[in-house]
Parts: sequence; C-alpha cells; structure tokens
Amino acid sequence: MKLGFILEDHAGAQDWLRDVLKEVFPEISVTVANRLTEARDKLSHLQQADLEPDIALIDLSLPDGNGIDFIRDLREAVPECLCIVITIHDDDRHVFPALRAGARGYLLKQHPNPSWLAGWRVLLTMSRHCRRRWPGGSWQPLQPPVT
Repeated sequence: MKLGFILEDHAGAQDWLRDVLKEVFPEISVTVANRLTEARDKLSHLQQADLEPDIALIDLSLPDGNGIDFIRDLREAVPECLCIVITIHDDDRHVFPALRAGARGYLLKQHPNPSWLAGWRVLLTMSRHCRRRWPGGSWQPLQPPVT
C-alpha cells in the first residue's frame, strides 16, 4: 500500500485513522479530506498527478453529504481501491448500502485498537487473495447466488 485516503470530518478521528494506517502499512502516504466536496477535489488532483489511492477509509456521516456517494465515485474512478467504511453506524440501513456502493470492509469506530488491527489484516489478506485468484483483483459473485 503506497497511498491512503481518509474521508473523516473529526480531527481526532483523522489522526487516529492515520496512525492505524501507518501502523499496518508503515510506508504509506496519507491524504485527508474533511468533507465530501473536499474529497472529490482531492481525488481529482491525485488523478491529474497520475496517483490513485490503494486504500480509502470513509466515514458515512459528513457535514455536506454521505460517504456512500464518495465510495461510488472512488470505485468508479479507481476500481482497485480498497474502500473501507469507518463509522459509528452498526445497522442494516447503513451497512448494506455501503457494501452495495463498493465498500469492501465495514469497521466500527467504537472497537478497540487491537480489534481494528485484526480487521485490517483480514481485509488486506482477502484483498491480496482476490488479486491473485481473479485477474484485476475484482470480487467475484458467489456461484450460485446466495439469496
């Protein structure tokens, strides 16, 4: 992982998320946005510089919109980006729309740091496994579909 992206409106949470990313991926550079509009601008600037985030930590509740909208934008622009929701919302009204938008992980802010690191490692292992097993690293649907 070379470039991380954090979309979070609380400064304390931004620092904490940056620290977690740097602990799991020591060589990572991190870009931070406070609002949805700022995140879209920063993503555009990164793309103009031929840079793409490898991982994005995205809060759902933002002052100017919903993080799910940014997940859609980011997955369209950078399909290989590992989008992970970071939120306080643990209900179906938030989880399933985020996953449908393209989030590959959903972690709750209220979990203690050791749980987070375990969650990161699982997500990273899954991501690497998919890239090896399926060209382009895309997630393959279950066969037959689960209903």
